[in-house]
Parts: sequence; structure tokens; C-alpha cells
Amino acid sequence: MFAVATGANGRPELADVFFLLAVLAAAIGYAEGAALSHELGGWQTISWALVIGLPITVPVATISLVHHGIDHPQLSHWVALGYVSLFSMYLGFFAWYAGLHLGGVARVSQIQLLQPTLTLLWSALLLGETIRLEHRHGCARSRVRRRIEASRRTTAAITFGASATRSLMSASFLSGPSGEQ
Repeated sequence: MFAVATGANGRPELADVFFLLAVLAAAIGYAEGAALSHELGGWQTISWALVIGLPITVPVATISLVHHGIDHPQLSHWVALGYVSLFSMYLGFFAWYAGLHLGGVARVSQIQLLQPTLTLLWSALLLGETIRLEHRHGCARSRVRRRIEASRRTTAAITFGASATRSLMSASFLSGPSGEQ
């Protein structure tokens, strides 16, 4: 919608397909990471995810470096990259997965609904960015849509859980202690 509204010829392009694939991969990664954090813990989950991802990320980074090169990076650029990599991404996931484990995925993941709004707020306060009307409407639509989807998933999970429990209970009552009817 943003590309259409800002004049990207009104048609999806190859980059849009890659963007959607990246969003899908990130969603799968969050869901699997949340499930694994119950078994492994937060720091082991993100650490293993990075180790497992190395066979993909190292060749892609190497090809990108060879193809595009690096144009005279300054020390401040490397420090910024190191900060974002270590603190925002790596150590931030320790707290994120620990929070998912302690508070439950359904409850804690709702915090992410605030991310677009907080990003706009901080960009305006810290960087002096201008927040236009379509930005505010986009954040509101995103929060409402995600909230509706989350409530549908919760309702479906509760329905499935209740029907599975009823099935198990009726099977338990029908069979004797040795499993015979």
C-alpha cells in the first residue's frame, strides 16, 4: 500500500516479492524462536539461530561485499554496526525470548503492535522527522489489523484446545484402566 501511495507505478515489483518473503521468514523465525525458548532458554535460542544461519548469511554477505565493495568506512560506521549487532539485535533477543517464555507468547507478542507507533514517535523526537497523516493512519490500521488477527488466533486455539480436551476426556471415560472398552 505504501508503494502504491507514494508512486511506485502502482505495480508490485520483484523487490516487493522479496520483501514479502522476508516478512514471512521473519514471522516463521519469531514463532519457532518462541517455541524453542521454552526448551532452550532465550540466549541459547538466538545463539543457535545465528549459528544455524551462518551457512546462508556468510556467502550472501561475501557476494554482496565482492559485488558492491565498501566505500571508505569510518570508525564511527563500524562502531554503529557493532552496537546495533551486539546490543539491539543479539542481547535484545535475550530479553525478548525470556519475556516470551515468562509471559507467554500470545500476551507478550502484543507488545510488537506498538513498534510502528513507537518508531515514528522516536524518529520525530530524536531525529526531527515529520510525521505525516498517512503515517499515523498506517500505524493505526496496522495495530487494529494485528489485534483482530491475534484475537482470531487465540479464539481458534481455545476452540481447538477445548475440542481436543473433550476428545481426550471422552476416550478416557470410555476405556478402562488397561485401555480396553
